[in-house]
Amino acid sequence: MFLLLNLLQDIVSTIYSETQYPVHKDLGMFVLIIASHGAEGSIIGSDSYHIKLTDIYKLISAKNFPAMSGKPKLVIIQACATPHTPSTCKSQLLLRKHK
Repeated sequence: MFLLLNLLQDIVSTIYSETQYPVHKDLGMFVLIIASHGAEGSIIGSDSYHIKLTDIYKLISAKNFPAMSGKPKLVIIQACATPHTPSTCKSQLLLRKHK
C-alpha cells in the first residue's frame, strides 16, 4: 500500500490502522517508509508537529502489532536533520529490528 500523508495525526493514525489488519498474520515482514522533514530523533508533519521516532517504533512493536510479532520490520526514514537549513539536509536510513 502506498499513501501520501502530510499531517502528523494522519501519519500516526494510518500506521496504527495498518497494524490492525488481520492479513498481517499471514505475511512475512512489514516495511514502513517515511519521507518528511525532521529534527534530531523525530519527524515533523506539514502541520509542524513532531513525533519521536521511538513513538513510531512503539506503534509497530509486538505489543501494538501482535500479528507481526517475531517477524522482521524494516523502517526507512528519510528526513532532514534540521528543518531550518535545507543545505544541511541528511538522508537517514534507520533499520530497526522489533520483536
